[in-house]
Amino acid sequence: MPKRTSSYRSWQLEKLKDPQIAATYLRGALDDSPETFFQALDKVAQAHEAAKSNGRSGVRKEPNRKASDNGSSRSNLLSVLTSVGLRLSIEPLGSTPHRG
Repeated sequence: MPKRTSSYRSWQLEKLKDPQIAATYLRGALDDSPETFFQALDKVAQAHEAAKSNGRSGVRKEPNRKASDNGSSRSNLLSVLTSVGLRLSIEPLGSTPHRG
């Protein structure tokens, strides 16, 4: 009988519970595009929701937004930061800031 393997999604959500892995994942997504970043952020939140019961994690599930909704406050955050010469940095709590 073939060995059963877990789904990629299950594996990914398990890995994203680790703050170091989640930070690296989010930094890469942020380098790609705002849409990719917010999709990745949703996955990290899902990983933590799976690890904790709803309500205790402090993360509220928002309805999915269309990736093409560039007028949303999500995209505006990154646009405002860029326009004033700043960028968002993602680091696990208690770590030395990433310089990149």
